[in-house]
Amino acid sequence: MTGFTELRDQANRTTDLQEKELLLEQLEALHRAADEESKLHEDLIRGEWRVWNE
Repeated sequence: MTGFTELRDQANRTTDLQEKELLLEQLEALHRAADEESKLHEDLIRGEWRVWNE
């Protein structure tokens, strides 16, 4: 989970509200990307190869 902890810690340390909002948006984007990758692997485990064969 490279980047998650660093972004969270940086967002918690900053006092600049705009910077904090940007960091939290980046953190959310990382979470969404990780969720998508996880779903792809779950499909692979279930034997749904269509995404992997493209």
